[in-house]
Amino acid sequence: MKTKSSNSKKSVKFGGLTFLASTLFVLNAQSSFAAVQVFGNSNTLIPGTTGAVVGGHFNKIGGKYSLIFGEYNDVQGKESIATGLKNNVTGDNSIGYGNLNIVEGKYASAIGMNNSASGTYSNAYGADNSASAENSSAFGVNNHATDIGAQAIGSENYATANLASAIGSFNFAQAANSSAFGSSNNAFGRKSTAIGNHNEAYGNGSSAIGTENKASNDDATAIGGHNEAADEYSTAVGYFNKAQGQWSSALGSANSAIGFASSALGHSSSALGQQSTAVGYKSIATTDGSTAIGSESEATGESSLAIGNKSIAYGDESSAVGFKNEASGYHSTAFGHNNIANTNSTTAVGVDNKASGAQASALGYQNNASGLMSTALGGANIASGFASSAQGYSNSAEGQQSNAIGYQNTASGDYSTALGSESEATEEGALAAGNQAKSTVANGVALGSFSEADREVASADDVYMKESKEVKASIMGDLGAVSVGNATATRQIINLAAGTKDTDAVNIAQLKALSNKTDSRFEKMDQRINKLDKHTQAVAAEAMATASLVPSTTAGKGNLSLGVGTQYGETGYAIGVSYRTAKGGMTYNLIGAGNSQGRFGAGASVNFHW
Repeated sequence: MKTKSSNSKKSVKFGGLTFLASTLFVLNAQSSFAAVQVFGNSNTLIPGTTGAVVGGHFNKIGGKYSLIFGEYNDVQGKESIATGLKNNVTGDNSIGYGNLNIVEGKYASAIGMNNSASGTYSNAYGADNSASAENSSAFGVNNHATDIGAQAIGSENYATANLASAIGSFNFAQAANSSAFGSSNNAFGRKSTAIGNHNEAYGNGSSAIGTENKASNDDATAIGGHNEAADEYSTAVGYFNKAQGQWSSALGSANSAIGFASSALGHSSSALGQQSTAVGYKSIATTDGSTAIGSESEATGESSLAIGNKSIAYGDESSAVGFKNEASGYHSTAFGHNNIANTNSTTAVGVDNKASGAQASALGYQNNASGLMSTALGGANIASGFASSAQGYSNSAEGQQSNAIGYQNTASGDYSTALGSESEATEEGALAAGNQAKSTVANGVALGSFSEADREVASADDVYMKESKEVKASIMGDLGAVSVGNATATRQIINLAAGTKDTDAVNIAQLKALSNKTDSRFEKMDQRINKLDKHTQAVAAEAMATASLVPSTTAGKGNLSLGVGTQYGETGYAIGVSYRTAKGGMTYNLIGAGNSQGRFGAGASVNFHW
C-alpha cells in the first residue's frame, strides 16, 4: 500500500538526499499504521506496522518499531534496522547496514555488502560473508560461519562446525571447537588448531602451527615448518620433522620419530624403534628401547645406548659413551675415546681399548683383552689367555688364567704369574716376582730382582738317597724349585719362622738346636762304641783261651785243661774238664770261661766216636 502525505510537511537531510517528511496515520478494516514516520517516496508499509521510521525510496517495512534508511531495503523484523541499499532484514532486533545484506536471524547483524546473517545472534561484517548459525560471526570478505558459535574472519575462511574459528585467509575450521588462523590452514579435527600458512590439523585435539605442517591424528602437534605429526599424541617441532609413532616426538630439523613413544631431536636424526631416542646430528636409534645421543651416533641393538660423537651400540643392551666408541656385543660396554667392546658382556673403558673376548674387560689406554673373561687394565696391556689378567703398562698375559702385573711383564704359561718389572713366567704354574725375575720351569718360583727359577722337580736321586722309601716322600719335590737369586747372585731369606711340618723350611736357630743335640748324641755314641770295642776284644781273647783247651783222648780216662788268650789289651781265660768212656765211643766235656771285662760263660758238649 503506497503512503500518502498529509498537509503537514518539512524537509529532512539523509545520506546527501533531501526527503519530504510527513507523519501518516491510516486506519481501515484490514491494516493500521500508528506513529510511522516516512521520509522519501515509493516506500511500502505492511499493515500492522507501528512506531517505524522510513527514510529513502522504494523501501519496504513491516516490523514494529523498526528503522529504514536508503533504497530498496526490506525490514520485516520488529525493532530492526536496515540502512543502505537492498538490505533484507527479517529477524527481530537485527541490523543490516550497507548493500545487499540479508539478516534473517534474531539479534543478528550484517554490515557491508552482500553479507548474510541468518542465525540468532549471528554477525556478518564486510563483503560476501555468511553467518548462518546461532552466535556465529563472519567478518571480512567471503567468509562463512555455518555452525553454532562459529567464527570466520578475514578472507575466504570457512568455520563450518560448532564453536569453530577460521581467521585469516583461505582457512577451514570444519570440526567442533576447531581453529584455523593465518592463510590456507585446515582444522578438520575436533578441538584442533591450525595456525600459520598451509597447515593441516586433521586429528581431534591436534595442532599444526607454522608453515605447511600436518597434524593428522588425535592430539598430535606439528609446530614450525614442513613438519608432520602422524599418530596419536605425536609431536613434531622445528622444520621437516616427522613424528609417525604414537606418543612420538621429533624436534629440530629433518628428524624422524617412527616408533611408539620414540623421540628424535637435533638434525637428521632417526628414532625408529619403540621408546627409542635419537638426539644430535644424524644420530640413529633403530630398535626398541635404544638411545643414540650425539653426532652420528648409532644405537641399533635393543635397549642399547650410544652417547657421543660417532659412538655405535650394535649389541642388545650395549652401551657406547664418548667419542667413536663401539659396543657391538650383547650387554657390552665401551666408554671413553675410540674403544671397542665387540663380544658379549665385554667392557672397554678409556682410550683406544679393545675387549674382544666374551666377558673380557679392557680399561685404560690401548689395552687389548682378547681372551674369554680376560682383563687388561692400565696402558698397552694384552690379556689373551682365558681368564687372564694384565695390569699396569705393557704387560702380556698369554696363558690360561695367567697374571701379568706391573711393567712389561710376560705370563705366557697357563696359570702363571709375572709381577714387577720385565719379569717372565713362561711355563705352567710358574711365578716370577720382582725386577727381571724369570721362572722358566713348570710350577717354578722366582722371587726378587734378577731371580731365576730354571730347575726342574727334584727327585730322590738328586739328594743321593736313591729310592729309599723312608726318605723319599720328605725330600722329593712335586713342583718346580723356588729361587731367590741366580747362579751368580744370591740372597738371604731373613726373618723366617721355625718350621713345624715335615715339608716346612727350617731356620738357623732350628739348625743350631739340631747341631747341639746331634753333638751330644755322637759323644754318647762314641762312648758306647769304645766300650763295645773293649768288650769285643775281650770276647776275642776269651775265644782264643777256649780254643786252646784239649779234650780227653784216652778211653776210660779224664783230663783237666787250662787256656789263656789276649787281644788288644784285653785278656781271656778258660778251664775244661773232659772224660772219655771205657769203650771210647763217647766223650763228655765241661767248659768255663771269662775275660778282663768281667764277663763269664760256661758250656758243655758230648762227642760221639765211631
